[in-house]
Amino acid sequence: MLDAYRQEQGLFHMAGLHTGVIRCLLQK
Repeated sequence: MLDAYRQEQGLFHMAGLHTGVIRCLLQK
């Protein structure tokens, strides 16, 4: 159960990083 939770948190973290990068690229 903890592993699944960790995987979900990891996916959300990666998605956050990707959205942050996209925002930076769009702002340029």
